Parts: sequence; structure tokens; C-alpha cells
Amino acid sequence: MTFSEDERRQLAAMRMARADLALADASTFDRRCDADYTDVAAFTAEQVAAMFDQAGRFVAEVKSLLQAT
Repeated sequence: MTFSEDERRQLAAMRMARADLALADASTFDRRCDADYTDVAAFTAEQVAAMFDQAGRFVAEVKSLLQAT
């Protein structure tokens, strides 16, 4: 199958349009992920301290359970 010069240009334009759409989708996905990460990572110092405190209590509880057996 042989394409005319005009058909080749149209095919090239369609390929470029698809590539642009793929890049736009990837960019949108990246922005969404960045936004999600920012929301997840937006902890205050007090919240972080409370999480470490809770983790410490959990470890102490597990230690005591293991020592009891």
C-alpha cells in the first residue's frame, strides 16, 4: 500500500496528535499524584509526634506480649 504525500502528512499529524494526548494524560496523572501526595504528606509536627508515640506504645505492647509467652 502506497500513500500519497498528503496522506503521509495527515498520518504524521494524527500520530503527533496521539503523542500529544498521551503526554497530556501522563501530565494530568503526574499532577493528580503530586496533589494526592501533598495531601497525604501534609502532617503537622503534632500529628507526627502522636504517630510516633502511638507506634512506640504498639511496640511496647508487642514486646510485653512476646515476653509473656
